[in-house]
Amino acid sequence: MEKDFTDNLLKRIYHYIKTKLNYLFNEHSFLTIIIGLTLSVYSIINTEKASVKYEINKKVKNEFKEIYSIVVTNNGDINLKYIDFDDKSLWGIEVVNGKIINKNFEINSESVYVKNQLQVTLKNNNKIEFSKLLFDSNSSFSFDLEVLPLDNKKIQFKSIGKISGLESIEIDPIIFSEIIIQIFNYIFTFVSYIVIFIFIALFLYLIREVIIKIYYAYFIERQAKKVFNNNKTNFNNFEDINLFLFLFTFFPKDLELIKQIIKEEKDILDYHKFKLYNEGSKHKKYYDIDEAEHHIKKGCGNNDEVMFYLIYNLYKQMKNYFHFSENILTINNKDNIINYIDIIIKNKKENDSRDVNSYVFIMD
Repeated sequence: MEKDFTDNLLKRIYHYIKTKLNYLFNEHSFLTIIIGLTLSVYSIINTEKASVKYEINKKVKNEFKEIYSIVVTNNGDINLKYIDFDDKSLWGIEVVNGKIINKNFEINSESVYVKNQLQVTLKNNNKIEFSKLLFDSNSSFSFDLEVLPLDNKKIQFKSIGKISGLESIEIDPIIFSEIIIQIFNYIFTFVSYIVIFIFIALFLYLIREVIIKIYYAYFIERQAKKVFNNNKTNFNNFEDINLFLFLFTFFPKDLELIKQIIKEEKDILDYHKFKLYNEGSKHKKYYDIDEAEHHIKKGCGNNDEVMFYLIYNLYKQMKNYFHFSENILTINNKDNIINYIDIIIKNKKENDSRDVNSYVFIMD
């Protein structure tokens, strides 16, 4: 199929070039001779062929009849003349396992000549005849054929007639048959659902991100800055707004655990050793942070996962305050950090029993 397409394309280019060059160089005999000889050699090598093709596509199927679109095309290189059609044989199509219902056929063609001259005649219940005519290369005509299936058998089509230069007339398979169309529709529907799902997921993700930004900017950050500015006199000249904002994102229950972790230091030191020497190995004390965070954001993190999550975030966000030397951890401004936590807890809502498992939307 690919070779035929390439050959036809080359032949069309050849005819186009031949026409144009004859027009451009009609006054230059030397060039005309050279180009004419070149094109003549090409025409000898690439012999022009006659070819007629029938395309049959099913349009409608129901319990009473099937309707087919018949397209007849001269896809060869030769313009067919009256004498190319055998007068003693009928040129047309035979229907196998079916009875032709319609008696009149509306012809469609881009060629006015073909549309006016062609006659499609019903010869009997299963044969139609095309009248002989001048059928130029690349010309085509089409019409609809209504067929009644017989004995629940599959309807088939056969070409009949003889055209000069053709062993037989090609009938294309029913490319867009009902089954293939259904498969295409299923694939298209499936892909459409996937695309829609992806767009919805992205849309919800963007909404979530916007909610997080709005919540943090107008509720957490705004409130944190207000508390920070109102308590500057209690900070003992220690002012770190970024640290204060980080701590302010946690609930009182989390802050009590964070204060305990900072005071005891041991959990931070153990995690540092794990990161330094055993990262990548399995350790029953340390979870996969992605898995722990996933459970926490779903609101179902267990106590160990919550503790690990807090240690992980302290180690990540407060690394500048942690100084490790062999088996010793020194926390700079430890008392001031604990003071931050106490001030934040006082300014949070009383009796708030939530922890990071309640973050769902605001933690990221």
